[in-house]
Amino acid sequence: MQTLNEHFEYNNKLAAALLQFLPPNDRKMVQVWCDKLDKMGDSVEEAAIRSDYMWFLLAMLRCGRVCEPFRKLPPSRLPPLKQFIPPHVYETVLVSHDAGSVSVDRKSSSHQ
Repeated sequence: MQTLNEHFEYNNKLAAALLQFLPPNDRKMVQVWCDKLDKMGDSVEEAAIRSDYMWFLLAMLRCGRVCEPFRKLPPSRLPPLKQFIPPHVYETVLVSHDAGSVSVDRKSSSHQ
């Protein structure tokens, strides 16, 4: 668990630096997510979940864009990432991460 926490702390600092490049509205919402993730990690399962979300967020931040789920407030309890993110959004971010851009059709990516 110590390794998960150390990786999260490093990635959280990286996310804080990359936040500065986002538009103000996106920056505020991503900060809410970062604060939420920072408060998690009491168990190995929680630490793993928060690491997955932080990794996914960093993939978007490196491209300078944010899409779901980070455009809405986080739920009170975060499920595992793959259960929460629509498959097409997850795949789009993974594929476009290497290309340096993230583009998700907002109409087709609404998750309820």
